[in-house]
Amino acid sequence: MRILSISVRGFGSPVKWRYIKDIIRKEDSKMVCLQEVKMASFSLNNYCQLWGDNDIDYFYSEPVNGAGGILTIWHTKFFQCTKHIINRWYIVFFLESLGRVIFLLLLQMCILHVIYN
Repeated sequence: MRILSISVRGFGSPVKWRYIKDIIRKEDSKMVCLQEVKMASFSLNNYCQLWGDNDIDYFYSEPVNGAGGILTIWHTKFFQCTKHIINRWYIVFFLESLGRVIFLLLLQMCILHVIYN
C-alpha cells in the first residue's frame, strides 16, 4: 500500500495537476498528501478528477496568507477516517486500515518557519 507525500509548491498549473495525476496512477497510490498547494479552494469534483474515481475522502487546510495549504486524499476502500483535527497550522487524523489505526500529522511548513524564527 503506497502513501505519497509531495511538496507541490503551488498547484494551479495544468502541468503540475497532470504530473500528480500520473504519479497517483503509476504508483497505485492509496493516499496522497500534498503540501504547499497554495490554492484557496477545491471542489469535490476537482478531487475526483485528480484521483480518477469517486471512491475518495479528503481533508484540505487552506493556505495562510497565500503560503502553505495541505491536501490529503485517500481511497475509501483502503482507509476510513475515525477522528480528525484541522486548523490553519496542521491536519491531524486517525485512519483505520485492515484493522490497524494509522496516525498522521501534516504541518503547514510556512507556519513552522515563522514559529522557529
